Amino acid sequence: MPKKIISNIVRALGATSLALGCAGAHAVPFFWTDWTGADLDPGTGFRAQGTITTPTSTVGVTYTNASGIGFYQPSGGIDYYVGVGAGTSPYTSAIVDNRPTGTDIVALSQAGTQTL
Repeated sequence: MPKKIISNIVRALGATSLALGCAGAHAVPFFWTDWTGADLDPGTGFRAQGTITTPTSTVGVTYTNASGIGFYQPSGGIDYYVGVGAGTSPYTSAIVDNRPTGTDIVALSQAGTQTL
């Protein structure tokens, strides 16, 4: 499976929880995690922290995966959310109005128990 498809499931999980209460027929803005700092797991697993900021609140986020991940990019680097083809993004849809604006990414590569 291409990394683009699985690369940001963590962001999608956080954003999905914000949108579950919105049952409209049009897309709504999502609020994405701003990942900060290095991998906090000294072993083979992975743990990172970040923040989701909305116009009215800030939520601290911790993601843990004991099996590890593909790669982690908390700032700078490749923008995997840029559109392809006609300028669309695979991260927007009839439900999701906006793609992530930064380059932060947690690229998953291992199945198993994960915590967000």
